[in-house]
Amino acid sequence: MNFQPSSSLFLAQYCDDLLRREAALLRRISDVQGITHLLSTFESEDGCFHLLIDFCNAGSLHDRLIASRAKLITFSEEQVANIIHTLANTLVACHRQRVVHLDITPSNILFHINSSGAEEVKLTDFGMAEIIETGQMLYDRGGTPYYNSPEVIRGCYDHRADIWSLGVILHLLLTNTFPFFEHRQKSSITEVYNAILTEEIDIGAIRKEKELSAPVCDLLLRMLCKDADKRITLEEVLHHPWFEILHTGSGAPPSPIIRNSPRKVDVSVRPRRRVTEL
Repeated sequence: MNFQPSSSLFLAQYCDDLLRREAALLRRISDVQGITHLLSTFESEDGCFHLLIDFCNAGSLHDRLIASRAKLITFSEEQVANIIHTLANTLVACHRQRVVHLDITPSNILFHINSSGAEEVKLTDFGMAEIIETGQMLYDRGGTPYYNSPEVIRGCYDHRADIWSLGVILHLLLTNTFPFFEHRQKSSITEVYNAILTEEIDIGAIRKEKELSAPVCDLLLRMLCKDADKRITLEEVLHHPWFEILHTGSGAPPSPIIRNSPRKVDVSVRPRRRVTEL
């Protein structure tokens, strides 16, 4: 009699494989600042594989965007610049190790108050990440739809997809809306993808409504360029004139929404999400 494994056993093994793969990726970039680092791995008595990673005690960007919509906090351009510049630096370091994140969303951007009282920005959840060589392209569509670049939607992409996703984060921080469909809610992934592929940003209207500076509008358009070959590079992002405000303004991130006692977090077997509410 042939034995057919149950779907639950298959899913458990699939998630186990994903976590082992994520652990290997985190070891590869263990010297990168600005990520949640892998502390250890272990198997529980039931055979499940677990990751033990840094805990961040000041919540996520997702939390802060929710608070911003409720008018509990606001983001100044200086604060946004601090977040984006830190994340761009982190991505440069990851890309130098040939690791592409591919799921940059507000839920995967965390904040931590260190022992000196300074706030750090951390990129987490490398479950969708890939290792790619120079010139290599990826073909499997993944990530979270609202943050996918046009080339990811088309199914042929590389490290430049991370720049696009960071551009979506920039747009969210500046406007609290997604690019390409600011004034209406898309009800399906197909509609979201069609908007990303075909619609343009009305930067003039955004600048007037949100009272944004010309430099940040320029950076936003260059990060959200639909043609990956013409899109700004991360190195160019880091040297963009907009970041001069970091030297003239406070550059301090907004007050944290969540504060917990620092501790380590066990990330156990879990299915990967594909859609987030933000």
